[in-house]
Amino acid sequence: MDPTVSGDFPSRPSRYAARRRPSRSVGQALSALVAAVMLMGLTVGCESRTNDPVSATTAPPSTDAPAGDDGNGSRQNDPAEQVGGDGSTAGSDTGPVAGSTSSDAKSTRSDRDVEQANRLLLQSAAEGNRRALATAFEAGAEVDAVDAQGHTALMLAAFGGHAAVVEDLIEHGASVGKADLNGRTALMMAASGPFPGTVRQLIDAGAKLDRRDRAEGFTALMFAAAEGNSDVVRLLLKSGADPAIRDVDGDTAATFARAGGHRRVVEMLDEALSERDATQR
Repeated sequence: MDPTVSGDFPSRPSRYAARRRPSRSVGQALSALVAAVMLMGLTVGCESRTNDPVSATTAPPSTDAPAGDDGNGSRQNDPAEQVGGDGSTAGSDTGPVAGSTSSDAKSTRSDRDVEQANRLLLQSAAEGNRRALATAFEAGAEVDAVDAQGHTALMLAAFGGHAAVVEDLIEHGASVGKADLNGRTALMMAASGPFPGTVRQLIDAGAKLDRRDRAEGFTALMFAAAEGNSDVVRLLLKSGADPAIRDVDGDTAATFARAGGHRRVVEMLDEALSERDATQR
């Protein structure tokens, strides 16, 4: 079964789509998240960004890096509005409910504040917003908090190539080994985009090069090859990624590169396979 872009984030790299990065449905999830926050009266203070590469569209994104990047092809957004110094926002501090003690109410508010901070953390990571990310941590956000699909802030930041945010998250102890519900890791997500700097960060932090996703057996190298990301493919091969690994259908990274017409990537992978075979003789 070939990797295709579908409605799930991240989905499967496609042999045929112009971009085979994880699909943009992460934007839909974030939009729903913001709407839920507003309905609950938990203001995270994020501006409306109609041109945001994450939340504006569900169509496959352009391969061109956004303007105003941070050195790794990621967009820097305006700072989110600060939450209160104790992690709370207007309307989030309610009094004790009937029959409860003040300590119970305090505990409830604390849980609510952490939940709100986690929301802000995930959104800030997806947007590449370092200031809002710092605010989320100050408010008590958990670095490996996940959304409904199992995506961590590190995965979202890696998907967008937000190198500075990736660095901040790793410094805060984010796990590079966690996988979402589809078995996709931050390295796979970064490799699906033209972000060799982010891929290098994750490798240096200990990400496993040849880890496979749960359903299809795709590796980070397959994602990069399917996208035609030659710089990422070169980096992964140089770091020791195995070009001979096959997915559940018996396809290799070179299979996806050929299907996508990525001639240079095919040459790199074929050369790596030849060197590997020669070494094993």
